[in-house]
Amino acid sequence: MSVGILLVGFTVSAFQGWPRVEPFAFLGGCLWATGNVMALPAIQLIGMGMGLLLWGASNMCIGWATGTFGLFDLTKDDVAKPELNFAGVALALAALAMYLFVDSSGAEADDGDDYAPLAADEYDAAEDGDAEGAEAAKAKGGSDNSTTPAWMKKIHPSLYKPLGVGFAITAGIFFGTSFDPSQYLIDHCDDCSDDSMDYVISHFLGILLCSLFWFGVAYLASGGGLLVTSDWKFIVPAMISGAMWGVATASWFLANGSLGFSVAFPIITSGPGMVGALWGIFVFGEIKGQRNLLILSGAFAMTLGACVLIGLSR
Repeated sequence: MSVGILLVGFTVSAFQGWPRVEPFAFLGGCLWATGNVMALPAIQLIGMGMGLLLWGASNMCIGWATGTFGLFDLTKDDVAKPELNFAGVALALAALAMYLFVDSSGAEADDGDDYAPLAADEYDAAEDGDAEGAEAAKAKGGSDNSTTPAWMKKIHPSLYKPLGVGFAITAGIFFGTSFDPSQYLIDHCDDCSDDSMDYVISHFLGILLCSLFWFGVAYLASGGGLLVTSDWKFIVPAMISGAMWGVATASWFLANGSLGFSVAFPIITSGPGMVGALWGIFVFGEIKGQRNLLILSGAFAMTLGACVLIGLSR
């Protein structure tokens, strides 16, 4: 994926006339790569739909706050109608709170089932080393956890949702601050470019370097047992997804330069969470039940309203 991202970075750099590489802007790419590492356990714990919604909301809030208040010594955005701006972020926070009540376990909310991708009785049996007990628990209607990651089997199912929510929100904070190093150079470096697009290649190089670092950490933590494949049926989709992400993020750099963080962030971050939730509903079957769908509908409406209010405040 990082290679696909970097190919887009080189393409943008060529169109920009090969701007100077800024090592400080590598930090932004590293922030994003670290958030991306946290996104995987979030998806495993609470599902892709809810994960995207949560880190999209926290991403929006931190990006909006950075532009509105000038966090991290960045220049404040010129907001013409601050009352609309604050009303919009309040609506976004309310939508974030609503997402927390969505059950993404794949069980019908109306059935009253607990959120437990790995059934509690299976967990207890596994803790006691009772393989037969675990199989018996499955026979009684427990879940088949053959695809459950090994690390998840070491924690109690009651912790899945709070841990997943924590990972997702933290990932969003990393995503939301990833543009700050480049913007800091624009605001404070006299001999640096004022064009946000000139920092795309530096940002993407930071992603590649930090991704290699985290890959090394994962490899060492696994004792050398990390699965590494050279099969093109895995490599090509990863590169394509990286290239798609690279095009989207290069466009985000352009939007930041034209609109400012306070407008670009709420508009851009509102879309992926909704799309992810739709995938969670219609493709993966993670989000079901009338109650869940009503909550999501309300959260969608509030997120769109927040986006409109913050955009109009410009």
